[in-house]
Amino acid sequence: MQFRLSKDAARKAISYILNVVGGDPTILISTDEKRPNKVTIEGAGKGTYVRTMIDGDTLPQGIIPVDGAHLASIKFPADVVFTTDFSSKLNYESGTFKGNLPLSSNGGYVKTQRPRDTGDVEWITVDKNMLVTATKATVFESTIKVAAEGITMKFGDRFIMHAFDGVRASLYVEDLPTPVTPTVCVLSSKFFDAITKIAGDESTIQLAVVGGSIRVKTANTLISYPQLQVESTDIYAHIHNLFQNAIDGEVTVSAKRLTAAITAMASVVHGGIDYNHHFVFSILPDQNTIGLSLNTDTGHVVDAVVVDGEMKAGTFVLPGKHLAEMLPLLTGDVLIRIYTVGAARMVSFTCNDGKSTILMSGVNTD
Repeated sequence: MQFRLSKDAARKAISYILNVVGGDPTILISTDEKRPNKVTIEGAGKGTYVRTMIDGDTLPQGIIPVDGAHLASIKFPADVVFTTDFSSKLNYESGTFKGNLPLSSNGGYVKTQRPRDTGDVEWITVDKNMLVTATKATVFESTIKVAAEGITMKFGDRFIMHAFDGVRASLYVEDLPTPVTPTVCVLSSKFFDAITKIAGDESTIQLAVVGGSIRVKTANTLISYPQLQVESTDIYAHIHNLFQNAIDGEVTVSAKRLTAAITAMASVVHGGIDYNHHFVFSILPDQNTIGLSLNTDTGHVVDAVVVDGEMKAGTFVLPGKHLAEMLPLLTGDVLIRIYTVGAARMVSFTCNDGKSTILMSGVNTD
């Protein structure tokens, strides 16, 4: 068996599989005479399976198991020619750089994890950019990333993605040009890392829920990923109901301006902002600004951000760490609204032309 691969294509494909599957998996590399210019690479682990195909020059078909992390760590200086007689080693030659690595004995596991084609899988076609945009608007980098509830996706006449970590809720809603079969799935944030990094230039991807897993398919990639077996909070209904309540205050502000001001203020805190640092926001219609203040161990810091649009006066307090983690999700113009629900103070940030909203619990200073 012999095949030639671009060094960059091989590295990207193997690294992608390792990132999705996790751990130190065996990968299978195979060629097939039915696809003479394609090399297939597969990996599996912890209920997850990934298969991707990349361009390559191939000779007689075959399949070999190798240590994926070991192969990915080799820094090939040029395109690579791999050869093997299937006995014990995979030989490689990249320019004048030559060597070999042992074949793995664990290839059988990957084969057992291949999704079974039952013939009745119902695929829905989804805009890939919409999924990437929703992911960036919904998935926090810290606390919410490990939320036990996971991240929920819903499809039907609209696309909904939401997440909740007990303090913050994030929601993305977009109408679909063509309604699809109603589908609901709950997944870990790692699945969305895989979606945002999926290879290929396709503008759409296909999704299907099969048993306890979700499958993702493009022209050259297939992923089967386990769903979380949990019942998630209906964030869409919660935020929609909240929007019907009386609004204590609201203002529109540039995400860039707000982020710059809070980042500058946070920089004075030695060791970084934590949950004990509180930002006080004061909406000041007569000055057309939001006043910001922060108490730190080294003193009191204030700033002001010029805002646009109609304003209602109001004051709210947010924990610094939660606020800092939320900022990367904001883009363009942001509509900030303040609510009082019972004894609780809530603040929502809406952007992406109204498609995405982050809801946070304020700090009770009474």
